[in-house]
Amino acid sequence: MSHDPMSHEEAAKNQMVERFALGELRGNDRERFEAHFFDCQECFDEVQLTSEFLRHARSVLSREPEKSWLSRMTADLWRPAPALVSVLFLFAMGAAAYQNYKIDALRKPKIESRYFLGKQTRAPQGEKVIRARKDVPVSLKLELDQALDQANEFKSYQVQITNDSGKVKYSIPLDPQVDPQEDDYSVSVVLSPKVFKEGKYHVAIFGNQRAGSPKDIGGGSFYLQFAN
Repeated sequence: MSHDPMSHEEAAKNQMVERFALGELRGNDRERFEAHFFDCQECFDEVQLTSEFLRHARSVLSREPEKSWLSRMTADLWRPAPALVSVLFLFAMGAAAYQNYKIDALRKPKIESRYFLGKQTRAPQGEKVIRARKDVPVSLKLELDQALDQANEFKSYQVQITNDSGKVKYSIPLDPQVDPQEDDYSVSVVLSPKVFKEGKYHVAIFGNQRAGSPKDIGGGSFYLQFAN
């Protein structure tokens, strides 16, 4: 997997949400976007809304149209001369409906499952069991070995998620906003269960030192199960 993270600006510029929902992303582009969107609440919401909109659109468009004046009119519209105008008209109608649907969905309260991964979950057989639903994000609060302090030892931070065999599933840059008046000994990471399979995973937070190799400064392990 690529270790070059995708920024939100790159995802928006290249219409990654729409291409992902339509199944057009392949290989490295898909992996980089998946690593980005499950940690970006805005892209996560847009993927869900786009997928839901497409599902409803396919359901409506797949129905057999009634033989009425409307069906006769639309049949006339698809003749060669006005075809382009018809496409633009239908596209505009669909875009407006989608925007209304999106705005309405964003206003609704969202459910989020929260779990704490302390130091004890890093011990063998000490992983936290998480029973999740595919459509509900999971927020993991990770305990740190020390407070985050970008002004001194570390220049940046990174969250790495691996499966039980040690394969890196995601590597995400972490940009914590730390209050200099308080010691922050935890970091939260939001996961989308729909991009994971059932099994054991390890989450580690690394501090990239100004001089030297990355240092493991916290994290935990969890076993993901899906509720029926």
